[in-house]
Amino acid sequence: MALPAVASFSCRFINSAAFRQAIRLHPALTEAHHNLGITLLELRQPAQAVEAFTRALEPLGDIVVFTTRTNVARELAALRREPTLPGDTALGAG
Repeated sequence: MALPAVASFSCRFINSAAFRQAIRLHPALTEAHHNLGITLLELRQPAQAVEAFTRALEPLGDIVVFTTRTNVARELAALRREPTLPGDTALGAG
């Protein structure tokens, strides 16, 4: 059974708070930065997600760096394609 939209949003918001707390306690915990990025994407905050993914890249090994860079590239491309508000032009558009 799927959660109602409000409950689903609440769970994501709580997850983001938990990941932020983990980062405050252990700033080098790369998994928390990466998981915060995923949660922020689910909360439709792609710019903040890109920041979290970028922070996750700093101390990681090659496979995680590749996966995280892929997430960053995909979301940066989406940010450039999608208008931020109705009537806005996509980022980078003239």
